[in-house]
Amino acid sequence: MRRQSLRWRLVAAFIGLLALGAAVSAQTAEVYFGDSNTRLESTTTALHGGLPVLFVHGHNFDNDQDTDFNYQKNWQNSLGTLPSFRQALAENLGLGIEPYYIRLQPQNRSITDDAVEIGDAIDLILHRHDPNYDYPHNPAQTTHVKIVIIAYSKGTISARQYLKSLQTQVPGLRAPELGFRPVSEFVAIAPPNHGLSAFLFDGTDSLALQQLHNGFRPGNILGAHCGESFSNPQAGATNYIQELNGHPTQDTLSFDPATDVYPSEGPGSRPDTDPATGAPNPPTNGILYVTIFANGSRDSVGGDAASNDCQGRRLALNLAHDAVNIPVAAITGNAPLTVHQNTVHTPEVMCLALYAATHHRSPLGQTCTLVNGVPVIPPPARAAAMLTLDFSGSMSAPAGSAPCSADRDDCPS
Repeated sequence: MRRQSLRWRLVAAFIGLLALGAAVSAQTAEVYFGDSNTRLESTTTALHGGLPVLFVHGHNFDNDQDTDFNYQKNWQNSLGTLPSFRQALAENLGLGIEPYYIRLQPQNRSITDDAVEIGDAIDLILHRHDPNYDYPHNPAQTTHVKIVIIAYSKGTISARQYLKSLQTQVPGLRAPELGFRPVSEFVAIAPPNHGLSAFLFDGTDSLALQQLHNGFRPGNILGAHCGESFSNPQAGATNYIQELNGHPTQDTLSFDPATDVYPSEGPGSRPDTDPATGAPNPPTNGILYVTIFANGSRDSVGGDAASNDCQGRRLALNLAHDAVNIPVAAITGNAPLTVHQNTVHTPEVMCLALYAATHHRSPLGQTCTLVNGVPVIPPPARAAAMLTLDFSGSMSAPAGSAPCSADRDDCPS
């Protein structure tokens, strides 16, 4: 009996170790923070204060497994003579931004898998800035900490899928929770909000790229075969963008942005200002959606005008009523893919994105001075405090006491 009991205790201990290992391996997101590319763990030292900003990179067309770290190429490395967001952050240390960079891999998996990891990254960041916030996530908890998401290209769609899951059930993501609103602003840079239509990917087998095409071929250089199924269709690609947006893609073949409004493109959004008072809307009232893209539909993701694509793809606009859309003329390039690549390295784009993050309001019309080729963001207004020293001692007198005068002997000398 003793041998049998010992055997079962050993089995139980082994199962306990397996459970512990499963708990430790529950972390799915690969997130780096600061300027040292140190990996964020659930055991990373807590950080009180600072503005947490999660940067979500785009698709790595050069490397399916992302062994060359696309988040570094998008956010940290300069591009020719164009600077990087990391350089801009270094020039604006006074803003108190604490940057976090997620690495999504492999590149060709479902975009929904990216959204799952974004959710895990949000939980890790919340846990670091609020030690009372449990990791892994506890559905019964909430937190006062708010995170800004700045995303680029495909990363904007991954982030939008996550943001949608905060409001409604999305297959493959956890259920929404009443009162759990961890994101204050979402800045989308060069987003394929209504899909791609790039003939270069006509024969792609990538699930992610097929999802970005809404599951249908872009057509060749002459436009033939546009809208047909891919020769090797991937499960989960058909109507992916349509389901994300909550309305048919063909709605954007011809549209009026003043009247063709789709709230489903900005779930949980807040207007920039209070409609009744005109005062800035606080971050506690929802997510501010800001979309930044090249003017004139020069980018491969489109711009603010309907394209001639057979499905109404190539439109960067977010058509939610509260969304702020900003076309930028300063983005350079003569070819759509070059414009797309340059957008995230353009100082004017950095100015708008970081202004929205730190001021928690629309950056429309804002400009920044350049220092060493990168923008200097105007800091938010700070509350003024005045220290008053009471040398008379009157503030220490009992309530209702008569003021001191020359004929009183109980006043402090």
